[in-house]
Amino acid sequence: MNSIKQKILVTGGSGFIGTNLIEFILLNRSNINVLNLDISKPKLKTHDKYWIKCDINDLKALESFINDYSPDYLIHLAAETNVKFSKLSDFQTNIKGVENICKVVNKSASVKRVIFTSTQYVHQFHGQPNSDDEYFPFTKYGESKVEGEKIVRQFNLNKEWVIIRPTNIYGPYNDIYVKGLFRVIQNGYYFHPNIDVIRSYGYVETVVQQILKILELSSTLVNKKTFYVGDEPINLQSFVLEIHKNFGKNRLKILPIWVFYLAAVIGEFVSKFNIPFPMNKIRYINMVTPNPINMQRTFQILNHGNLDIKMAIKNTINWYFQSEDKTL
Repeated sequence: MNSIKQKILVTGGSGFIGTNLIEFILLNRSNINVLNLDISKPKLKTHDKYWIKCDINDLKALESFINDYSPDYLIHLAAETNVKFSKLSDFQTNIKGVENICKVVNKSASVKRVIFTSTQYVHQFHGQPNSDDEYFPFTKYGESKVEGEKIVRQFNLNKEWVIIRPTNIYGPYNDIYVKGLFRVIQNGYYFHPNIDVIRSYGYVETVVQQILKILELSSTLVNKKTFYVGDEPINLQSFVLEIHKNFGKNRLKILPIWVFYLAAVIGEFVSKFNIPFPMNKIRYINMVTPNPINMQRTFQILNHGNLDIKMAIKNTINWYFQSEDKTL
């Protein structure tokens, strides 16, 4: 980006990645103006003045707000991420919402480049995809993101576009996954299977910097490209052990893998009666199935993150304690 102040519009800026993105811009990029379109209120009060309530499934409202703001760049993060939904129709934001974004930016006179956020789950547990449009989703959420990617690729957009696929992202303001995991560990209820599993994780600040890097690079490097965003794949046991150490726990409680399988079977059964249970089929598969992503292209073009994993986990746990104190 040049020295002229740029305007970035973020959809879904009240979510986990969006909150970190906007906070990073406000603290570190004085050459950027930012606007957040989200159906939900921001997590941080300091972000309120940059927020407009908008449902991206409402084409007229979306078009009006984008045209009024006239952004140079659009970062599309808004999504339905509830993996418990069982029907594709539950994920219309991930399908119709993407189509609406494409319709609006195609008519926009100001937008130069759009980043569409997908997920690593468009191709899961079947090795590395041979091409960007080879898909093997495991959940309805993954299927909905496949549909979103197909819309982008087939829409004949007259703007530059990039698709990003976040890996398993952790960090501050992740109120569901991170807080849930940390509470279980803190209370001594976490158990780990007795196998080595390599998974792809990413600290949220790494993803934020990679997103902003996409906006800075030349068209030849990023236009019509797909990038996984995050950090190097790591051993899941090592990752969880590092979290334990920050809670003063130097050992993991290890159980045979069959215990987790049995728990998943029980969880699937009781879920039919709407009874909550800590283990289910999806959680079991995520715990025991390797899913490393080849990040070579990402690191060559968008670079690595600035923080090592120990500091990233420490920062996340510091946020966790601060946010838990506020809820007491």
